[in-house]
Amino acid sequence: MIAPTRSASTLSKPGYQKILKTCEIARTNYQLPWVWIDTCCIDKTSSAELSEAINSMFKWYRDALICFAFLSDMDGTPATFQSSRWFRRGWTLQELLAPKDLVFFDRDWTFRNTKTNLRSTISAITGIQAEILAGSVQLDEVPVAVRFSWASARETTREEDLAYCLLGIFDVNMPMLYGEGQKAFIRLQEAILSQSADMSLFLWNDLITGQKYSGLFAPSPRCFREMGDARAEPVFTQREFYPTNRGVRFKLGLTWETATGLAILPLKHTLGPSGPSCGVYLRRVGLDYYIRDSPQQYCSVKTGRSYAVFTAAKTLTALQSVSVQFNSLRVSLPANVKFLHDEPPGSWNPSESTVHASHNGAFLGYLSLQEEWEFGKQFTLVYCFKGGKWSATVVKEDKWDMIQGRFYRYYKERPKELFEEGDAYEVVLGSVPTTIGTEVFHFSLCGRRGMQNSCINIRVVSMK
Repeated sequence: MIAPTRSASTLSKPGYQKILKTCEIARTNYQLPWVWIDTCCIDKTSSAELSEAINSMFKWYRDALICFAFLSDMDGTPATFQSSRWFRRGWTLQELLAPKDLVFFDRDWTFRNTKTNLRSTISAITGIQAEILAGSVQLDEVPVAVRFSWASARETTREEDLAYCLLGIFDVNMPMLYGEGQKAFIRLQEAILSQSADMSLFLWNDLITGQKYSGLFAPSPRCFREMGDARAEPVFTQREFYPTNRGVRFKLGLTWETATGLAILPLKHTLGPSGPSCGVYLRRVGLDYYIRDSPQQYCSVKTGRSYAVFTAAKTLTALQSVSVQFNSLRVSLPANVKFLHDEPPGSWNPSESTVHASHNGAFLGYLSLQEEWEFGKQFTLVYCFKGGKWSATVVKEDKWDMIQGRFYRYYKERPKELFEEGDAYEVVLGSVPTTIGTEVFHFSLCGRRGMQNSCINIRVVSMK
């Protein structure tokens, strides 16, 4: 098992003592002819061997006759067991979950106990249910968000290892690309998404970020810290969603928040046995494109869903989030003009009087408006974002009736009918007789580029 001779410098190293003790206990107590030790049985100079080991480690632990956990900072007292760094390291999570039999040794290599006997204590330390530690509940039965929550407070020396140490827990494989940083965790979520229909993957909140908008993927396991009690709702019909080169493509029902124009993506999970159904906010920034709004929070799903086919961004950088804010269009309406509806639905934010465009691409839509009085005219504000600029026009009711059905094609073929920023113009909607004379309603729209966004001002001018 061990070569007969070693140099004095080798014999004095703590790592050698770990190897020596492991072999001694395995041979004496368990009559095992071979052991595998993570610190010395992987050739880390070989990227192929390292990748194979990381992708196979969970299986090796699961298939082992027995596994040893050496707690170098435990002095034998219960308090030092509970505070051991072993429970805060990323790589030891699979060492805890995978083995059928796991035994603990303190810093003097004194046997302390087994995972089986300490299930309740370990559950209290880690937040992992005792049934899962016992193996009576399989990992693939546990929501993705819950499994991520187990790693939310764990640490690794290298940022990429926060993703790589979780491969076996999600039964996925991916190549090791040290140097990719946070992208490793994004790739892990993509790998999970490609083989799982578990929507709790999107159930997270980032309490650290200052971004107003984000993608659907979490930047780190820490975002799942509050999701340890997520529970799947009974689902009789699975909706389809899958990754694309634009984001995540969905075919399912959305609910809407009228006051803000936000869509709510239902995630088919609750927090706790009696909690409300959870969802996350989405902001529409294109014809079929959404980004996550307010990544600092999740929300309750409302009733009344409308079926939609759409794409949501997987990720959004801080710069892209700011770009979405900068690319918003503020529409100033007078008090006697009311909003009827928007197209595409959810593009209008009533609480801020804004329309939002993506950080890339073009956007074409409209607001249907009406004067609030007995003979009030309906009219349509058409707007377009293209090449980093907004353009817009007002269309009277009679003309709109003719072009509404072919709205998108009409303005794509006639871009010059849209006024660009910096232009000012008036549209006469109609007139109504009064006792004094004829009152004509003029709407003047002025586009301007400000420090934050563009703005359209609509005002009524009474001419008598």
